[in-house]
Amino acid sequence: MRALTPGWFEGEGYRGIRGEMTSPPSSAVSVVTALFEDLVRVGLRQLITQDPNLELVASDVPLEQLDEAIDELEPQVVLLNFGSLPSPGYVHDLHEAHPGSRIVVLANRPTSAECNQMLSFGATACIS
Repeated sequence: MRALTPGWFEGEGYRGIRGEMTSPPSSAVSVVTALFEDLVRVGLRQLITQDPNLELVASDVPLEQLDEAIDELEPQVVLLNFGSLPSPGYVHDLHEAHPGSRIVVLANRPTSAECNQMLSFGATACIS
């Protein structure tokens, strides 16, 4: 098993890259975030960590490691940065590989066609 990039596990309850994990409270929704621009990243982290109904189990996960992080952590929600997606098909591939995780795509002024495409590929929501 290869080591994962240090630093992307930021949520409470995680004790290191390969250390023992504690599960979020059963009422909390577990969330993983992909890489975002600095301002968005800080805002998302603040919003998620301040809400007792949400548990940030990993943040700033590079797309190259997102599949492995989802496999390992099994989050209920995955937040993706539309601007960093290699292709719309990436959402479809993630959805097929992890049907138990809801995929939410955050986009800066997406067109209706772009949002519809994300939804048709398996995203639960496309938010601007």
